[in-house]
Amino acid sequence: MTDIHFTAGLREALVEAGWTEGRRPTAEADRRLLMTVVAVIDDDALVEPSETAQRFLRDYGDLTIPQVGLGVEVAAHSAVIDSETARGSRTAASALARRLGVSVFPVGRTGDGVLAVDGRGRLFRQGRSDWWYLGATPEEGLARLVEGYAPARVGVGGHWSEPEPLPREVHRDGWVDTGPASELLAAGMALAAEATRPLRRHGVPALGRLALTVEGEGVELPILYREFDLDEADPEGRIAEIVDRTFLRPGTRPVRVTVRLTAQPAAEDGWEVLVVARADRSRELTLRHRSPAGQQLPDSVDVTATVTALSALGAAHRTTGGTA
Repeated sequence: MTDIHFTAGLREALVEAGWTEGRRPTAEADRRLLMTVVAVIDDDALVEPSETAQRFLRDYGDLTIPQVGLGVEVAAHSAVIDSETARGSRTAASALARRLGVSVFPVGRTGDGVLAVDGRGRLFRQGRSDWWYLGATPEEGLARLVEGYAPARVGVGGHWSEPEPLPREVHRDGWVDTGPASELLAAGMALAAEATRPLRRHGVPALGRLALTVEGEGVELPILYREFDLDEADPEGRIAEIVDRTFLRPGTRPVRVTVRLTAQPAAEDGWEVLVVARADRSRELTLRHRSPAGQQLPDSVDVTATVTALSALGAAHRTTGGTA
């Protein structure tokens, strides 16, 4: 297992809980997981353990992970990882699965809420009144939970606004001048380039910066990061040029590529497009607008048409989309 899974705070909490690299469950833990699966699995496949959920329980089962401090943005929470949580959480997990359109399996609890991993490996927490999205991987979600970074409320239609990325150590020296670029990097950048078309067509001001983050395994990873200026007159062409000149060192295996398109740093307000491309071929596309408190969106921007166009683009790429 590599550090791609962990922030420094989460690693500290896991070690304190008794976790070690290469940890494996006891035979008794395996037996309890099997018995739990038999007890809760249903005919319509709403509650069932995905490979990610099983891996998560193998790595962290029977641990009580402490919170790290009081919380950076919101209250931090501890987490109890226990497969038997699923026995009393089938109804709640089924409801979340219907909302997401993918299977869900409870893997633990935090406070009075359930922790659940869905079929795509994302971690969710049941709050007092609703479900919250914690992270694209169980480890990202645990870090957001135990360190107290703000989650995102899951909407009725199974959508949410992507939370701000977690602060992690970034390595900047894993790029080389010969390629080819990875297929996953190219796919994420291509979707970002395509997203600039409806933005410009419907009056969204030019996006002048691109931030590229690559997470994975291999030389100089877990994280690579780069920023680029965009050509405001032809952002799509500039993105294609960046892809042609952006290569990863041999032996690097990306598992997640994040592309963030924003206004120039000096802008007081602006639009932001976030694209996440994962090795499992899933894609996410999110549109946000940031402005000073009380400031209205410019009349020249057709927000409804923009969101509709991006939603159609998202559907074509198996993405989830939304605004924030």
